[in-house]
Amino acid sequence: MLPKTQIEWNRWIKVHPGLQLGPPASILPAVRMVIQQILAPPLAVLARQTGLNQTKLKKGFKRLFNTTISSYVLYRRMEKGHELLEKGDTTVSEVAYQVGYANRAHFTRAFTRHFNYPPITLLKQATARNA
Repeated sequence: MLPKTQIEWNRWIKVHPGLQLGPPASILPAVRMVIQQILAPPLAVLARQTGLNQTKLKKGFKRLFNTTISSYVLYRRMEKGHELLEKGDTTVSEVAYQVGYANRAHFTRAFTRHFNYPPITLLKQATARNA
């Protein structure tokens, strides 16, 4: 399970102490930036902010988490979208926008791929539960 917050990150590092020896220390600020945000900055911006080139940043993140930066960001966006839809007080379009999708159809397609059911199904269940 990947860390989602700064607190989870701190716990994760304690459980995986060997990682502090492996990746360059300069990748850790980039990892924290990605973890703290649903919408991570573009890779080029993230690399520039941390002083790493894009290749080292991608390889370091992959080495730490065994997943790519974009896969991690997608995971976080889908989890946040699921959380918002479970509340049942917003539309699928609003949730799509809140997690960084300009197009509801793209969000619906990504959500369905991730959870194996469309977001409207979750929203209907949440609405019925809250009624």
